[in-house]
Amino acid sequence: MKTRRYISRKIYKEGYSVEFGDVDTRLRMTPQRLLTLVELRNARHVEFCKMGNPSISHLNLVWVIARLKAIFIEDVKCDHEISVVTLAGKVRKIFYPRYTLIKDEEGNDLARVNIVWSLFDIKNRRISFFDVRKTGDAPIESEEELVEFPSKLEVFEPTDSFKYTPRYHDFDSNGHVNNMKYLDWIYDYLGMDYIVNHRLKELQIDFYQEIREFKEVLVELRIENDLVKAQIKNDGNIVVSLVLDFVAI
Repeated sequence: MKTRRYISRKIYKEGYSVEFGDVDTRLRMTPQRLLTLVELRNARHVEFCKMGNPSISHLNLVWVIARLKAIFIEDVKCDHEISVVTLAGKVRKIFYPRYTLIKDEEGNDLARVNIVWSLFDIKNRRISFFDVRKTGDAPIESEEELVEFPSKLEVFEPTDSFKYTPRYHDFDSNGHVNNMKYLDWIYDYLGMDYIVNHRLKELQIDFYQEIREFKEVLVELRIENDLVKAQIKNDGNIVVSLVLDFVAI
């Protein structure tokens, strides 16, 4: 890929070579790996604008994901050369949406993602209303909504459930369960046979509260054809909701 990186206050673009560690048994880049890549490129652009975690740590603030919506158009395969293009959406009070496009070498969209970020007060363990744009050279916000802002997911009546106790590898540097681990839990429940014979085409995750303890939680599910709904409860409260829309292959 000729263009490896381009960065300005408006846009961040970087090439990426999909490797063996990024893919599943069908040599498809997993949603978890793709979304982690998106998160990291979001962070690099914010850091360039002097609003990243290193620049706001003295305020006891870190960036966390409030909501996430992803549309997977085509499989990203091992050894593919892709471009990750990210730019900021219009800020909505405590919500900082960020669009990311995953493109192939011809410029075609393989995936579109809207990660809605918020600021988290690491000392008081709650969302902050601080306007971080005052601290640096704020990214230029896109006039176009490249991926719609995700509406809050509705509570549903479950038809199945299982219990899970978070493990050491589920936690990240913020001291809580990492956002992609919730998706892993649902994939493990669905099983290998289902996952290898289906492709995830759309995903939404809403994060309400953090999980910080090695304590059993309840995962409730409702599966209708290939639409999987999940809500994770801690002490009876919904802390994370997910909707995964699959298609058989």
